[in-house]
Amino acid sequence: MAKSIITHGRKRFLSPSYLANKIREHGYRNSLGILRRRILPKLYELIKGKMLNVYFAPFSKVTRQDDILYAFYDLGTSALDFGVVVFLSIAEEERIRLGIKNLCLVVVPETDNDLQKSKNNILATKENRSERSIQQEWEWRLRNIIMPSISSLGPHCQIKVFSSRKEAYYFENFFVRFIFPVKYSMSNPTSVNINYKNTTLSYLIKEFQKTTPSIKSSPRAIQYVSEWIKLKANGRKVITITLREYIRKPERNSRLKEWADFARSIDNNIFFPVILRDTDESLRSPPQELDGLTVFHQPVWNIELRSALYELSYLNLYKDNGPCCFCILNRNVRYLNFHSMIDSVIDNWKDEGMHFGASYPWSNQFQKIVWKEDYCNNIKQEFDVMCGKIEKFENNNKKLKNYKL
Repeated sequence: MAKSIITHGRKRFLSPSYLANKIREHGYRNSLGILRRRILPKLYELIKGKMLNVYFAPFSKVTRQDDILYAFYDLGTSALDFGVVVFLSIAEEERIRLGIKNLCLVVVPETDNDLQKSKNNILATKENRSERSIQQEWEWRLRNIIMPSISSLGPHCQIKVFSSRKEAYYFENFFVRFIFPVKYSMSNPTSVNINYKNTTLSYLIKEFQKTTPSIKSSPRAIQYVSEWIKLKANGRKVITITLREYIRKPERNSRLKEWADFARSIDNNIFFPVILRDTDESLRSPPQELDGLTVFHQPVWNIELRSALYELSYLNLYKDNGPCCFCILNRNVRYLNFHSMIDSVIDNWKDEGMHFGASYPWSNQFQKIVWKEDYCNNIKQEFDVMCGKIEKFENNNKKLKNYKL
């Protein structure tokens, strides 16, 4: 804002003829009102900013934090979605590389008044909703996706949420020594910072060619979910089925009947299928297709419980879905990720660096992307093959444990 004041014809404002013309146009009293309402507040902000920089600059070396990597999640370039977990996993890798003790997620709003202003009008028109309704959705996502996401990295990860970009700007200038993304700065225009957002698949693939993401579930969440499994599964192997039932891009949604048919087709004496519905649908009456199946509601509303359930389950199955980042970024989770075969989706993945038929570079033998539509026959076939791999591995481990010299 300050920069725009300086570059917006500073000489013009100082020109006597320009000022005389404006006074004749608006009148003396109205001109004073315009000066008071429009010009003086901007000049005040400019002068205050310059003074802060002058007075506090000598202390910046003292106030800058040496033991914290600050990861700036800027809503001017990134979305209020599970891309934040991708962002955090890459930031964590940078923290480890630098040998810094702590990580802090810094959330910056798109403007001083809106979390994500640029999307409000577009979505409101497209979905026949008010902009206020969209803003309330963003606020919900901030509290229930962005803020709890730090639980995936443990107690060394904290969070700061700023209400204005100005506040975040001064924080960066006076307190931040180590920043992620490395080339990000609050001083950069959005058109520059968007190149460093680190939230998409392409960044993830580039970062983890030779290493593995290190997110994990919290001990307390593991305890709670373990108790639920012990109570409900009765010794059976938990198979989670995560459904996509979202209003946006419904063509990518899960085929409910196909998944329900699969859940009923497996041996319920051995396996315990558990359905996780889409958050927007979780508290509504289940569709007829899901009658008689176990629907687990709590993990849908709590990121830590969801992550722990995936980690403790025998196998997790799902269609492309944001929350399933807790599967693909956790080395201890087994999964089958059924890929949407829509041409536009496949093309987008290719643009991000994923080759058709491949799994993620860091995947182990129990983590697979299935490039097939989610029809019951496809699901059952892949499920049987993966179960065979798991059983073979577990049997071999038992033999090794029982072997004595």
